[in-house]
Amino acid sequence: MIRFFMFLCIGFFSLNSFSYSENYYYMQEGKVIINELPGKFVVQFNNVSNSDKEELLTNSNLNIKFNKSHLSRRYIQIESSASNNEVKALSTSAAIKTISKLYVSELSNVEFTYVNRLLVRFKKDISQGQIQSIISTYDLKIIERKWLGENTFLFENSNLENTLFIANEIFESGLVEYSNPDFISFNVSETNDAYYSSQWNLPKILANSAWTITTGSSQINIAILDNGVQSNHPDLTNKLITGYNALEPGQSTNPTIDDDNGTDDYHGTACAGVAAAATNNGIGIAGIGYNSKIIPIKLYYDDQITASDAVEAINWAYNHDADVLNLSWTMGNSQPVLNAITDAVNDGRDGKGCVVVKSAGNTHGEVTFPGQHPKVLAVGATNENDNRWSYSCYGNGLDVMAPSGWAYNGTKPFYSIDIKGHDGLNDDDPPTGSPTDLADTDYTKWFDGTSAAAPQVAGLAALILSIDNSLTEEQVRYIICHTADDKGSEGWDSYYGWGRINAYLAVKSADKQFTLSGSLQNNECWWGSITLTDNVTVPDGKILTVAPGAVISIPNGKKIQVNGMLIANNATFQPASGATWYGIQFYNCSSNSEVIGCEITGSTYGLDMYYYSNVKLHNNDISLNTYGMVFSSYSDGNGGVLRNDIESNDYGVFCVNYSDPCLYETAFIDNDRVCFSYYVPKS
Repeated sequence: MIRFFMFLCIGFFSLNSFSYSENYYYMQEGKVIINELPGKFVVQFNNVSNSDKEELLTNSNLNIKFNKSHLSRRYIQIESSASNNEVKALSTSAAIKTISKLYVSELSNVEFTYVNRLLVRFKKDISQGQIQSIISTYDLKIIERKWLGENTFLFENSNLENTLFIANEIFESGLVEYSNPDFISFNVSETNDAYYSSQWNLPKILANSAWTITTGSSQINIAILDNGVQSNHPDLTNKLITGYNALEPGQSTNPTIDDDNGTDDYHGTACAGVAAAATNNGIGIAGIGYNSKIIPIKLYYDDQITASDAVEAINWAYNHDADVLNLSWTMGNSQPVLNAITDAVNDGRDGKGCVVVKSAGNTHGEVTFPGQHPKVLAVGATNENDNRWSYSCYGNGLDVMAPSGWAYNGTKPFYSIDIKGHDGLNDDDPPTGSPTDLADTDYTKWFDGTSAAAPQVAGLAALILSIDNSLTEEQVRYIICHTADDKGSEGWDSYYGWGRINAYLAVKSADKQFTLSGSLQNNECWWGSITLTDNVTVPDGKILTVAPGAVISIPNGKKIQVNGMLIANNATFQPASGATWYGIQFYNCSSNSEVIGCEITGSTYGLDMYYYSNVKLHNNDISLNTYGMVFSSYSDGNGGVLRNDIESNDYGVFCVNYSDPCLYETAFIDNDRVCFSYYVPKS
């Protein structure tokens, strides 16, 4: 049935036939619609000189517009008002290898194209015979790539115009986890030390205070997946370890300097400087995790990323001792890239998972790909007043913010290292109207965007792991997010995530410097096994987060009192040394607290709700308490008591204000094993 339907519609599915303006490819969630950008094309030349390229494009009589400084690039974007077929006719020239259309998808505004390559991962139970049958059916050629992953192939097909059709049909066969064209994305960059006093971001995130606890460890490696890192920069002396060039395996990971202005290739070097530049060396800048090592991984140059290169870079990183991956770039949505990230966060660091940090994006829209991955730390940008820069992306994928600048018209400087000399961002000859840079061209004060924000979080993750390398990537994410200084609306919000990072509180949490008695002075994130020594209060305006897997033991008669916000997911609250603790009391609490998937046992009052609102109590196991839940007074606002397992308590649910109608509106039992009553005896 599928084969017959495909035969009828083959013309419609042929993406690069230049006949249709809309089509689709497959992600895990289903079809993704893509839209052709009228009048925009991508040319891939054979091995010819830049002058020959320019002559062909200029003398084509098709009124082609292009940027002469981009002639050295692998894929050159052009614009023309001529018809698709007229532009396509240029491919008859021996100088041109391919001409393809430029697209955007319904998921993002990143411009991309593809040529005659497919990236395919077969399911684990598929035989070699079935794989060979696919290869033969579609006349595919295997392009050898070492680090694509198990059962994963980069194929070349003979006809560019059939690439998307073949990719979709292979996916629809049911034999593969994914099958995408090898998409090529453009404009991907998100972009006693001499300049230490000018690094306003360091005191803003309390990096100085964090360094009193740890300055990082040479055993922790930050992989900078970018356009190369300059190996001989004086502020990276003895910082770099062996990396990988996904573009040309075996070749240098230094940035490529081959275009007219050189600025395209500074990006990875600047990111490396922010994350871990040498510090207290009398020159340059201070990096956040400055005793960590850097793994340079080159996966793009000239601001163009190919999906297969990104997959190889990520796979190589987590298989070669990377602890933290920094991705300060974006690309079109690609299922193979998402799968590679999933493998890194699940399998890296001997199963503890690599911490993956991604710039949120600079397009003033939704967080850019692959920042929406649920286990990726997506980082937005704030100014010196902790306000979100207007360019910084937002939305459901956003996790935290970090300081950054804005080079536009010299709005706000942000310091980092640059490619040495006159190649790079600081070329000592700024264009007319651009802000002047530092006299020392080995550095720049105009690195900006979420590209500069993300490596601060990568450096912070390295600091955390230097204290305890047994932490999982999930625990590191929790610590970074839930020790951030809350900005915007209380708790998480779509413009600031959990807030602007606080390096000092994060490393304190990693060092288990918790409040074990008394009132929290700052936001805290508890993890691991903790024994309190007395009552602990979460005051109004503070947030206590209890990470998944944490075990909190409370002394006899003591409680956790919540006036502010408590966020506990899949944690255990239990008595210390066989005693009977009081319980968790929400007292005059009007925050968006949530206790979800937790085990609460051995207390007098379990969950004690006293003048509360907006509290979610979902899917908890509440057992072996005197009272499972106590509703001591009314609630209002939005909340819910849903699908909790309340059993083996002396009394299941005890409602003092049983007749209060607010209780029914905002705190209700749905599919629980008990119901509301004034007195529910143990059955």
